[in-house]
Amino acid sequence: MDVKIVETSLNLRIERGHSRMDYVLSKAIAERQLAFEADVYTNVEYMECQNEEYLEAFDKAGYQCVSCVDEVRHRGILCAVKKEYDFTVVDSMPESHMMHLRIAKGESYIDLITLRILVAGGDFKDFQGRREQWKSIVEYIDGLEDTSHLVVTGDF
Repeated sequence: MDVKIVETSLNLRIERGHSRMDYVLSKAIAERQLAFEADVYTNVEYMECQNEEYLEAFDKAGYQCVSCVDEVRHRGILCAVKKEYDFTVVDSMPESHMMHLRIAKGESYIDLITLRILVAGGDFKDFQGRREQWKSIVEYIDGLEDTSHLVVTGDF
């Protein structure tokens, strides 16, 4: 299947003394992304915040959005898929920031996995955590019956 995918890092994180609702994911950012005219957008470092105008811009441009965020920080992955494609969420790991979508058009499809390896501090314990995250993703991919249509995007 011929599909144009754009992956970006929104780089949304909460600074000390702020809450996630202090942040705005604006329509202007959506317009910059939409200028690439992709079929699918995958965003890592997404955070649920003041994002109504951003999501509305994608909706008006003909995209369906789906997210996978952790329950504590409300951060994770956001994907936008053109409405002319069918898609299902095959699986997700909110705590590891991973989402697996099957995106189809007619008889053709891709399995799109978007992930972000989380980092914290850069010390030995952090590197061990990154290794465990990577291992869980590799084990997940190894467990898939068919990887012939697999596309992996993200920050890893």
